[in-house]
Parts: sequence; structure tokens; C-alpha cells
Amino acid sequence: MTATNSPATTTTASIKPFGDQARIGHATNCHTVLAKFYFTNPKHIPPGIPEVTRAESTAIDAAHIRFAYEIKQGQLAQPGRVREGRVDTGVQFINNLHNVHGGCLVRGLCNANIGYFVTHCHWFRLKSDTPQKSDKYVVVLCFSTDSEKKLETGRATLEARRALASTCWQWLHAYTNPNGVITLNFGGRMPDGKPKNTVVVRNGCLTAAQIIEPVTEEQEEG
Repeated sequence: MTATNSPATTTTASIKPFGDQARIGHATNCHTVLAKFYFTNPKHIPPGIPEVTRAESTAIDAAHIRFAYEIKQGQLAQPGRVREGRVDTGVQFINNLHNVHGGCLVRGLCNANIGYFVTHCHWFRLKSDTPQKSDKYVVVLCFSTDSEKKLETGRATLEARRALASTCWQWLHAYTNPNGVITLNFGGRMPDGKPKNTVVVRNGCLTAAQIIEPVTEEQEEG
């Protein structure tokens, strides 16, 4: 999707959140929120986002196993609990939300009362574990409570962020992890789609909400 100079379109503050939620902010142990956007074609990644090298799946699974036992939750170390053949320590709180975008995330998470900052924006290639499946290309927008790592919002960063925020996605899965990280996985890019749902911050929580009326990002309630 091509970035524009216009503000990101999000939702009204009068929307009604629904479903499960995850506590965030200063009063919790959640120090990081990762918004991950899954592309099937790297040509569609907004320009200006740098590529990084990602660890192999086996190394990531091993790290999940170690952490699960460190926190005495061995049941989380079992392969296939969330993804077939993989190890995940997360607990899902948004399950397969359709026609969704992340246009409210920056405004909601970077509110002074919530206390997050955009600290990273990069992409990596996610190699398929089987020949039958294609590789994926994942853009990561990282929010952290560590103000010293705050990302300078240059034009390239701002335009890339707005392009991600205004894109409609076929589905969203969201997880809380015991290491203080929340993961939001957006997939199924819909370049001509009109989002019907979004993720918002309400009462110190991340939750899903229905879109009623489009407004600019600056009008979204923090």
C-alpha cells in the first residue's frame, strides 16, 4: 500500500469495545507491545522500513521452552499448543478478528497515561517450515515503556506507520506472554478492504472494538 501525507484514518472514541482484554501500562508487567503485520509479497511493505535478520524457528522455540520452565509453567512448553509443531508461551485474548486494522494503536499506546513509545519498526523474512507453504514477510512495529529507545519520527518512519495503520487485514490474533510482551498478529492484507473492527486502548487495557465512523488518528481517544 502506498503511503500518503494524510493522517491515518482510525475510529471514533464512541465505539463500543467487546470481548476479552489485556491489561497494559505502568501498573502492569507488560513492558512491550509488538504489532506484527504479515505480508505474502515484500513489494507491498511500506518503503523506508529496514530489514533485519531473524533467528531460526528452532532457536525461538528453544527460548520459549526455557522461559516456560523458568516461570514454572511447563504446560506452556508443549509443541502445538497454539501452532502445530511450534512452541508458544502466549495466552490468546483476541481470536481471529476479521476485517481489522491497527489505526488506533499509536494514539492509544503512546498516551502519557499509558506510557509506551514507538521504539522499533523493521521487517524480516519468515521462512516456511515446509515446502508446501510460502515464506512470509513480517513488519514489526514495537511499542516499549523504555523512553530511551524512542524512535525518532522522521518522514519515512511516519509515512510507513501511517500506511500500516490504514491497511485493512483479514484477521487478527492477539496474545499475552508471561515475559511481559503482548503480540498482535495481523494477516491477510486486503488493499481494497474497508475495516469493520480495530484494536483500542480503553481503561488501561487493549481490546477489540467495532468501527462506527472514520475519523483522523488525532481524534481517537487515548
